[in-house]
Amino acid sequence: MRGQVKTMPHTRVSFAITEDMKTQLDKMAVKLNVSTGELVRRFVAKGMGIEKTKDDIDFIRKQLRDELEIAFEKRMSRIIKLLIKIGSLTYPAAYYTTMLGAAMSARHKINYHQMLDDAKREGAKYLGVPNEAVDLAYEEMTKFSTDL
Repeated sequence: MRGQVKTMPHTRVSFAITEDMKTQLDKMAVKLNVSTGELVRRFVAKGMGIEKTKDDIDFIRKQLRDELEIAFEKRMSRIIKLLIKIGSLTYPAAYYTTMLGAAMSARHKINYHQMLDDAKREGAKYLGVPNEAVDLAYEEMTKFSTDL
């Protein structure tokens, strides 16, 4: 037995292919110096390996997704809570600053709307967003100044 390769027993399978496919398989087999049957077995094994790899990748992808969700769930919850707190503090601070600016501009005869537009443009430039995105935040603040 020394030096011999142990092979698995083969089972005969029968299927039909087109004449053109048979010709192509025969030509490939000649180029590779193997029998047509061996070439077909290689193709079948390779195809099965690809399908198994796809199944493995899908399983691994699901496992990774589950692990990431577990790992980041608490962190994401914390980040969301912090963003809510920041938002709840930022809007009153911005509103207060607007009220203060409106009161000061009236007292010192400064054009409040021009001052607000300048601040909006600078803010948009700093954030790297279009002015329209900042307009929404300033709409309420602009309304306030008309109430004075």
